[in-house]
Amino acid sequence: MNMKRILLMMVVAMMAVAAKAQVQFGVRGGLNVSKESGQIITAIIENGAATEEINFSNDMKWRAGVNVGGFVNIPESDMFDLEVGLSYSMQGYDDKIIEIDGRGEKTLDHNVTSHYLTIPVAEKFYPTGNGFYLELGPQLGILLSKKATVGGGDSYTPFKDDNRTLDFGILGGAGYVFPSGMFLNARYIHGLTETCKVYSGGKNRNVQVSLGYMF
Repeated sequence: MNMKRILLMMVVAMMAVAAKAQVQFGVRGGLNVSKESGQIITAIIENGAATEEINFSNDMKWRAGVNVGGFVNIPESDMFDLEVGLSYSMQGYDDKIIEIDGRGEKTLDHNVTSHYLTIPVAEKFYPTGNGFYLELGPQLGILLSKKATVGGGDSYTPFKDDNRTLDFGILGGAGYVFPSGMFLNARYIHGLTETCKVYSGGKNRNVQVSLGYMF
């Protein structure tokens, strides 16, 4: 069975479930705290007629951003829902760059911001039968743009055409839905795809805390 047929069967199954269920729509927004996992950059150093390969490990720091979007919630049973969303997610990381010139060296702040359109798909489980739930599922991210600044200067696009457009990850989280339809949600998204072709490592790590409402 090929992949296209499997995907078609999944879509038909979801449409059948949605047709029988009371589908809910919702909106959400909140805070991101994100970074990329440690990058390993390989540099070639020329020493006379010989060359030497050196690996530099770059330690990323967490950076604050926002997330906002909407979703469809499909009840499957008394204890399970399927949620499919579409969101804007501001991510990135902070690190340091050492600049060397004729006067010596200095350390500058390097701030990177990545703008993603994300499609999270979460299976939600209500273990106690009330508003508390746990969730798990895949997420696809589409990179819209990536900008950086060094020492507070003008922005530029790091690595330009070498940034990967698609980012696949796994999300896990928990939340609580109040009787009014308001809900609180916390998620961790663990990226599985390297964000750039130039260096190894560099996978997205993102913690989201959101407030939302289901209609």
